[in-house]
Amino acid sequence: MPTLLGVLTVVFLFVRLVPGDPAQAILGEYATPANLANMRQSLGLDKPLGEQYLTFMGKALRLDFGRSYQTRQSVAQRISDALPYTVSLGLAALFVALIVGIPAGVIASARRNSALDYGVTTAALLGISMPNFWFGMLLIIVFSVQLGWFPITGAGVTEGLAGTLYYLTLPAIALGAAEGGVIMRMTRSAMLETLSQDYVRTARAKGLTPIVVVLRHALRNSLIPVVTIVGLNLGRLIGGTVIIESLFVRPGIGRVMVDAMVARDYPQIQGTVAFFALLVVMINLLVDVSYGLLDPRIRYS
Repeated sequence: MPTLLGVLTVVFLFVRLVPGDPAQAILGEYATPANLANMRQSLGLDKPLGEQYLTFMGKALRLDFGRSYQTRQSVAQRISDALPYTVSLGLAALFVALIVGIPAGVIASARRNSALDYGVTTAALLGISMPNFWFGMLLIIVFSVQLGWFPITGAGVTEGLAGTLYYLTLPAIALGAAEGGVIMRMTRSAMLETLSQDYVRTARAKGLTPIVVVLRHALRNSLIPVVTIVGLNLGRLIGGTVIIESLFVRPGIGRVMVDAMVARDYPQIQGTVAFFALLVVMINLLVDVSYGLLDPRIRYS
């Protein structure tokens, strides 16, 4: 709760420090001073900042963020409408990161200091160092413009599950590439530490095959730091949807956020940021709970 209150306070102050007038954005550049004053009064922007803050926090604690200045639609309803697109993109990007990062980390640790290890590590560093938007543009140029294999924009809403996954492919790869590199590095490091433990040497002395030693005895204990870094980076992954959804013109929460910032839509900005903050807090809580499932030695009182 203190984290959420802090985030709400920061975002309330931040949106009011950014240059721009919501009333001017709504009425346009030819609005008269009288019309602008009436619009600010109807939006409650003519009141003292402290009064605006108390009103905002009072409603936010009841999960009421008001109505969007742009659409007059409920902020909660607008987030709810866009949520499936952002969740599907986040899960698809996480799937890409896990299915690439964990096997690559295991292979690199099993072939330590080999050419394969150096190649996988270099690929991971490239994935980490490339900005999401730049990698997304590269994918569009190669696979959409040059080869014509994937659509440039859209979400494939009317084309069923197969169409949705088809439209998700490039955005998920663009968003999940950096996270996959981080997971690969963390998996490799954790696996190298685990493979040097006594119980792993005992398993080898029993005559177990290398693949059984790695998958049955080393991998599970190596997943705790990986789960931790995945949980911590999920916030960054979700934040990355703002850029990727704008680049691929997907109607998700990130796109709603960008449109709200351009239009100085205070209620929509505040509600969207609060939703992202709540989501990150819940994800970190789930990560903490998962420790006990991965390692039976960890118990919570």
